[in-house]
Amino acid sequence: LIVLSIILISILTHIEIGSFVLFYSYLFFAIGKHVFIKYKAAQKVSLWIVMKGLTTYNLDNGLKVFLKEDVYSPVSSIFVWVNTGSAYEDDSQRGLAHVHEHMIFKWTENLMVGEISKKLEAHGGEVNAFTSFDETVYYTTISYEFIDIGLNILSDCMVNATFDERELSKELEVILEEIKRGNDSPSNCLSEMIFNSTFSSSNYGLPIIGTPNSVKSFKRSDVKNFYDKWYQAENMHLVVVGGGNTNKVKSKINEAFGKIRAKKVEQPKFSEKDKLQKLTINIEKKEVNEVYFSLSFKSVSANRKETAIFDIISHILGTGSSSLLYKELKEDLSLVTSIYSSNYSMRHSGVFMISGTMLHENIDKAIKGIIERIKNIQSLNFNYGQVERAKNSIISDDLHENETVQGQAQSIGYLHSLTGNINSKDEYLNRIKDVTLDEISSVANDFLKVENLN
Repeated sequence: LIVLSIILISILTHIEIGSFVLFYSYLFFAIGKHVFIKYKAAQKVSLWIVMKGLTTYNLDNGLKVFLKEDVYSPVSSIFVWVNTGSAYEDDSQRGLAHVHEHMIFKWTENLMVGEISKKLEAHGGEVNAFTSFDETVYYTTISYEFIDIGLNILSDCMVNATFDERELSKELEVILEEIKRGNDSPSNCLSEMIFNSTFSSSNYGLPIIGTPNSVKSFKRSDVKNFYDKWYQAENMHLVVVGGGNTNKVKSKINEAFGKIRAKKVEQPKFSEKDKLQKLTINIEKKEVNEVYFSLSFKSVSANRKETAIFDIISHILGTGSSSLLYKELKEDLSLVTSIYSSNYSMRHSGVFMISGTMLHENIDKAIKGIIERIKNIQSLNFNYGQVERAKNSIISDDLHENETVQGQAQSIGYLHSLTGNINSKDEYLNRIKDVTLDEISSVANDFLKVENLN
């Protein structure tokens, strides 16, 4: 496996774009006006889906609740967000947040091993969890008729998990095997190298899952101490979206989650040293058939206004078959076998990535081709129709993500977790609508430069 992050040419000066004749100007204005009206309507629908019927309040123990009634849904989705992920671990705890993802549903003081999933499945529900840098999330989707069962089980797990030593020993072995499988996966290795290089001075650069040494060292007391410290009402928020009368669901939430512990949580300060600005190149060799590559640039946190601009640049460059990199480097020139770009914004920082696969003999030409397309964004030397395509695609994706109660609950949870502002959705969508060509060029020149490249 080879990860190449290299820039070969300094930033070119801006290229002037010739003006269109009057006829085409008028034609594009007419078409653009029609697209804008459709786009604006889609934006309003997207925001309406998420916010309509949303009630926000706090329980007496400090737990923040987001409750959204959907009278047309026969099911409800319940998400518990613990606002602590791997980025808040110290050196002795690497991977400990992820261990809780494995252990929370194992055993509580009221439910034995296997009973949690069996009880939910018996009522048509399912349970799952995930861990990220910033949070650990537990959720279930279940018929509204049995919403109290889902609420009570998740609440019980947040208060009464026992972390049985025998079960812990089994799960630690499962996690070690998960680490091993990850090390055998070229794409997983690439991802870890991206974050390690981009965030070399912060916990965002360390694997969420931990290391073999850290995982092997965990004892029950380590897991329980982490649980007792972070699994407190003021460090969580609850999101419930689905059918049922709001007041009745409120009563059930209060009964189930009023039991969550209310100990004061002292949030650690997230620290990240300013990286010495220089080009970083990382190479790792593995026995694979293709070259896995990534060019990554540090971007911004989710609450920054530039996030919307990065997302638009990502769509222009490498999201979808109409994007510049896909069409020109993959379809037209056959320099890569796959290519995509993405912007990943977190609570405290972000990373913009251009990644893919190619044959070894195409490395030089492909990297040069990628750099040329970045320069085209910086100098605005591309078809401006790509901007509207990007804006429409982002709004469309947002609509699709919120078609289900689970999608809506996850969207609300992320908004609060990453930005602390449930209205940030409206601000983000307005930014997408209003982003200008000059702003695209400015952000591309400020961030997508050699000093910021890994």
